[in-house]
Amino acid sequence: MIKGDVGLLVWTGAFFAGTFVALQVAMWRSHRVIIGGTRRFARVVFTTAVTFTSAVALCLLVVNVKVPSLAGAPFVFLYTLTIVTPLFMPALLMIEGILMAEYAFTSRIERGAWFWHLGALLVCAAWASILVFTTGQGQK
Repeated sequence: MIKGDVGLLVWTGAFFAGTFVALQVAMWRSHRVIIGGTRRFARVVFTTAVTFTSAVALCLLVVNVKVPSLAGAPFVFLYTLTIVTPLFMPALLMIEGILMAEYAFTSRIERGAWFWHLGALLVCAAWASILVFTTGQGQK
């Protein structure tokens, strides 16, 4: 059993991804458009991912370069967004990965949504790469 802070992150991501998979199965069985297969969903995920990834990158910049103009209240806002990102971004990364895999096998998607979902997947992957890079830097 996973315990502590890591467990909270894993179980939160598992909840979001499990709910998404359950909704996908329900839509497949009812022969409707798959959940998340629209441009609107892709834009929401893309915007959320860009916001969180930018907040993490800016927070790292402020900490490493010590930008004085972002000290105080702006840093608190950035730091708060940075703390919230591990709750949503792994789930969004899994959901976008599932959607991109489904796009390869189904035609029940909205036209033009593929590029938006690809962009959202790439931004989520950028967030994950920033996390892996900074974790690797902290190990020295």
